[in-house]
Amino acid sequence: ESGKCHYHICLLFNKDAYYHLGDYDQDDNLRGMITGAWYSALRLERDDHPGLVHFPENCKYVLDTNSTDFQQNYQALLTRLDYLTKVESKVFGEGDRNFGCSQIEL
Repeated sequence: ESGKCHYHICLLFNKDAYYHLGDYDQDDNLRGMITGAWYSALRLERDDHPGLVHFPENCKYVLDTNSTDFQQNYQALLTRLDYLTKVESKVFGEGDRNFGCSQIEL
């Protein structure tokens, strides 16, 4: 929408270890760790470049196979992932990567 190069990511966590993103005004929570990792990867300071990380509304999906809502939550997650990987808005042939994953060998 903005016309600027941007990235969408999906991070998966164990909900028993990390359930809530945390308060926007604090850095000592999951939201702060994710934001800090992105700025560190870019070698930037948050204070010098505010607003580079955005968490959309309804960005958390809990998949519990024992829950009666499992199928509904699973489909909602797939719908969100479909949006993140939509081909219509990707630019091909300009040297930018449109899809990627961790380069860490497991």
